[in-house]
Amino acid sequence: MGYQGRLEQLHGIDDSIIPVLCLNTPPDPGAPADWSAAITTFLGWDLYRTDAEGRPVLRMKDFTGPALHMMRSSRTRLCLIDGIDRLPTEDLQPPFDFFDYLADELSLTIFWSGIGSSDILREARTARIPATPHR
Repeated sequence: MGYQGRLEQLHGIDDSIIPVLCLNTPPDPGAPADWSAAITTFLGWDLYRTDAEGRPVLRMKDFTGPALHMMRSSRTRLCLIDGIDRLPTEDLQPPFDFFDYLADELSLTIFWSGIGSSDILREARTARIPATPHR
């Protein structure tokens, strides 16, 4: 990745810094996207613990807190999300809200990509914040 490579040229390689996060939307259009779990998994956190009988048990239902902490600790500044075209139209707003929240909390830059991503993003943003009529 060019951005991360440039940072490493300027500041050297530091394994504790993960400036770029790369995520994919679920391959199945009907699958729910748990973005906080996807982020913590990308950053190397184990989502499961073992119960008394040795079975894997999900650590928690919402990984937003750990995701924020890990991204802040690893100084993540850029998030690339591919496959926005795989999200059903009715499922677009929650991921946009979630990543807007992360962007505000972490000064994070978000890039959405996928077939028709510009149009999808523009339509979703317009529906959320309608343009003010010109007078």
